[in-house]
Amino acid sequence: MGYTGSNYNGKLTALEISKLVKNDILNEYPDIDISVNKKSFSNGWSLRVEIKDCGFKPFKPDYNGWDSFWYQEHPNESYFNKKAEDLLNTCKNIVESYNYDNSDTMTDYFDVFFYSSVKFDLDTHILLYLKESSWAETLIRNNSELVKWAKNRLEKNKTKEKIPKWKTALLKFENKLKTL
Repeated sequence: MGYTGSNYNGKLTALEISKLVKNDILNEYPDIDISVNKKSFSNGWSLRVEIKDCGFKPFKPDYNGWDSFWYQEHPNESYFNKKAEDLLNTCKNIVESYNYDNSDTMTDYFDVFFYSSVKFDLDTHILLYLKESSWAETLIRNNSELVKWAKNRLEKNKTKEKIPKWKTALLKFENKLKTL
Protein backbone atom coordinates (compact mmCIF):
# COMPACT_ATOMS: atom_id res chain seq x y z
CA MET A 1 0.00 0.00 0.00
CA GLY A 2 2.67 2.53 0.99
CA TYR A 3 6.41 2.83 0.83
CA THR A 4 9.38 3.84 2.93
CA GLY A 5 12.24 5.53 1.09
CA SER A 6 15.73 4.05 1.24
CA ASN A 7 17.10 7.14 3.05
CA TYR A 8 14.14 7.61 5.38
CA ASN A 9 15.05 8.45 8.97
CA GLY A 10 12.24 9.78 11.17
CA LYS A 11 14.75 11.53 13.42
CA LEU A 12 15.99 13.93 10.72
CA THR A 13 14.65 17.47 10.80
CA ALA A 14 13.16 19.30 7.84
CA LEU A 15 16.29 21.44 7.58
CA GLU A 16 18.58 18.41 7.60
CA ILE A 17 16.53 16.66 4.93
CA SER A 18 16.44 19.75 2.70
CA LYS A 19 20.26 19.99 2.92
CA LEU A 20 20.68 16.27 2.19
CA VAL A 21 18.30 16.42 -0.78
CA LYS A 22 20.10 19.43 -2.25
CA ASN A 23 23.46 17.74 -1.75
CA ASP A 24 22.28 14.49 -3.37
CA ILE A 25 20.81 16.28 -6.39
CA LEU A 26 23.95 18.39 -6.88
CA ASN A 27 26.13 15.27 -6.60
CA GLU A 28 24.06 13.68 -9.35
CA TYR A 29 23.86 16.86 -11.49
CA PRO A 30 26.70 19.23 -10.50
CA ASP A 31 25.99 21.80 -13.24
CA ILE A 32 22.40 22.60 -12.37
CA ASP A 33 21.14 25.49 -10.27
CA ILE A 34 18.42 24.46 -7.82
CA SER A 35 16.52 25.86 -4.89
CA VAL A 36 15.36 23.57 -2.07
CA ASN A 37 12.90 25.09 0.40
CA LYS A 38 11.04 23.68 3.36
CA LYS A 39 7.78 25.06 4.65
CA SER A 40 6.23 24.17 7.97
CA PHE A 41 2.51 24.17 8.66
CA SER A 42 0.31 22.77 11.40
CA ASN A 43 0.92 19.04 11.76
CA GLY A 44 3.50 18.80 9.00
CA TRP A 45 5.87 20.30 6.48
CA SER A 46 6.62 20.27 2.78
CA LEU A 47 9.76 20.24 0.68
CA ARG A 48 9.90 22.13 -2.61
CA VAL A 49 12.66 21.60 -5.16
CA GLU A 50 12.78 24.11 -7.99
CA ILE A 51 15.21 23.65 -10.85
CA LYS A 52 16.35 27.17 -11.77
CA ASP A 53 18.68 26.11 -14.60
CA CYS A 54 19.18 22.55 -15.75
CA GLY A 55 22.09 23.50 -18.03
CA PHE A 56 20.39 22.51 -21.28
CA LYS A 57 17.26 23.40 -23.25
CA PRO A 58 14.57 21.34 -21.51
CA PHE A 59 11.79 21.99 -24.03
CA LYS A 60 10.66 20.06 -27.06
CA PRO A 61 11.63 21.82 -30.32
CA ASP A 62 8.12 23.09 -31.12
CA TYR A 63 7.38 24.56 -27.65
CA ASN A 64 7.17 28.39 -27.80
CA GLY A 65 6.74 29.31 -24.13
CA TRP A 66 2.95 29.55 -24.01
CA ASP A 67 1.40 26.69 -22.04
CA SER A 68 -2.19 27.26 -23.12
CA PHE A 69 -1.36 27.02 -26.84
CA TRP A 70 0.81 23.94 -26.31
CA TYR A 71 -1.94 22.01 -24.52
CA GLN A 72 -4.53 22.93 -27.14
CA GLU A 73 -2.36 21.37 -29.84
CA HIS A 74 -0.80 18.60 -27.69
CA PRO A 75 -3.34 17.49 -25.08
CA ASN A 76 -1.92 15.23 -22.37
CA GLU A 77 1.65 15.70 -23.60
CA SER A 78 4.48 17.37 -21.72
CA TYR A 79 6.43 20.19 -23.35
CA PHE A 80 9.64 18.91 -21.73
CA ASN A 81 12.01 16.72 -23.70
CA LYS A 82 13.13 13.26 -22.53
CA LYS A 83 16.34 14.53 -20.92
CA ALA A 84 14.36 17.05 -18.85
CA GLU A 85 11.76 14.44 -17.87
CA ASP A 86 14.57 12.12 -16.74
CA LEU A 87 16.08 14.93 -14.65
CA LEU A 88 12.71 15.62 -13.00
CA ASN A 89 12.14 11.93 -12.26
CA THR A 90 15.62 11.51 -10.77
CA CYS A 91 15.10 14.56 -8.54
CA LYS A 92 11.68 13.25 -7.45
CA ASN A 93 13.21 9.87 -6.62
CA ILE A 94 15.93 11.53 -4.53
CA VAL A 95 13.34 13.57 -2.62
CA GLU A 96 11.08 10.57 -2.05
CA SER A 97 14.00 8.45 -0.82
CA TYR A 98 13.83 10.51 2.40
CA ASN A 99 10.06 10.15 2.73
CA TYR A 100 7.47 7.54 3.56
CA ASP A 101 3.87 7.35 2.43
CA ASN A 102 1.37 5.24 4.29
CA SER A 103 -1.68 7.01 2.85
CA ASP A 104 -4.94 5.45 1.78
CA THR A 105 -6.66 7.91 -0.54
CA MET A 106 -9.70 5.63 -0.86
CA THR A 107 -10.56 6.39 2.76
CA ASP A 108 -9.18 9.94 2.69
CA TYR A 109 -6.35 8.99 5.08
CA PHE A 110 -3.02 10.77 4.54
CA ASP A 111 0.13 9.73 6.36
CA VAL A 112 3.42 11.01 4.95
CA PHE A 113 6.64 12.23 6.56
CA PHE A 114 6.42 15.34 4.36
CA TYR A 115 4.70 16.59 1.22
CA SER A 116 6.89 17.44 -1.74
CA SER A 117 7.03 18.98 -5.18
CA VAL A 118 9.77 19.01 -7.81
CA LYS A 119 9.46 21.33 -10.78
CA PHE A 120 11.28 23.49 -13.28
CA ASP A 121 11.23 27.26 -12.87
CA LEU A 122 9.66 27.93 -16.25
CA ASP A 123 10.41 31.65 -16.28
CA THR A 124 14.16 31.18 -15.88
CA HIS A 125 14.29 28.40 -18.47
CA ILE A 126 12.28 30.46 -20.96
CA LEU A 127 14.64 33.42 -20.43
CA LEU A 128 17.72 31.23 -20.82
CA TYR A 129 16.63 28.93 -23.65
CA LEU A 130 13.72 30.62 -25.47
CA LYS A 131 15.08 34.18 -25.53
CA GLU A 132 13.32 35.06 -28.78
CA SER A 133 9.84 34.06 -27.62
CA SER A 134 7.13 36.58 -26.84
CA TRP A 135 6.88 35.13 -23.33
CA ALA A 136 10.58 35.95 -22.74
CA GLU A 137 9.89 39.52 -23.92
CA THR A 138 7.07 39.78 -21.36
CA LEU A 139 9.36 38.50 -18.61
CA ILE A 140 12.10 40.95 -19.59
CA ARG A 141 9.65 43.89 -19.43
CA ASN A 142 8.16 42.88 -16.08
CA ASN A 143 10.86 41.27 -13.94
CA SER A 144 14.23 43.02 -13.73
CA GLU A 145 15.54 40.77 -10.91
CA LEU A 146 14.90 37.65 -12.98
CA VAL A 147 16.65 39.22 -15.96
CA LYS A 148 19.71 40.02 -13.80
CA TRP A 149 19.78 36.44 -12.55
CA ALA A 150 19.54 35.07 -16.11
CA LYS A 151 22.39 37.31 -17.34
CA ASN A 152 24.61 36.20 -14.45
CA ARG A 153 23.78 32.55 -15.06
CA LEU A 154 24.53 32.82 -18.79
CA GLU A 155 27.85 34.52 -18.00
CA LYS A 156 28.70 31.84 -15.45
CA ASN A 157 27.89 29.08 -17.96
CA LYS A 158 30.16 30.68 -20.58
CA THR A 159 33.14 30.90 -18.25
CA LYS A 160 32.71 27.56 -16.50
CA GLU A 161 35.16 24.95 -17.71
CA LYS A 162 33.60 21.50 -17.84
CA ILE A 163 35.86 19.09 -15.91
CA PRO A 164 34.70 15.49 -15.59
CA LYS A 165 34.16 14.18 -12.04
CA TRP A 166 36.92 11.59 -12.37
CA LYS A 167 39.42 14.29 -13.40
CA THR A 168 38.44 16.51 -10.46
CA ALA A 169 38.92 13.57 -8.07
CA LEU A 170 42.31 12.80 -9.65
CA LEU A 171 43.44 16.44 -9.31
CA LYS A 172 42.41 16.48 -5.63
CA PHE A 173 44.29 13.24 -5.04
CA GLU A 174 47.42 14.58 -6.79
CA ASN A 175 47.28 17.78 -4.71
CA LYS A 176 46.96 15.74 -1.53
CA LEU A 177 50.01 13.67 -2.51
CA LYS A 178 52.03 16.87 -3.02
CA THR A 179 51.31 17.95 0.57
CA LEU A 180 52.62 14.67 2.05
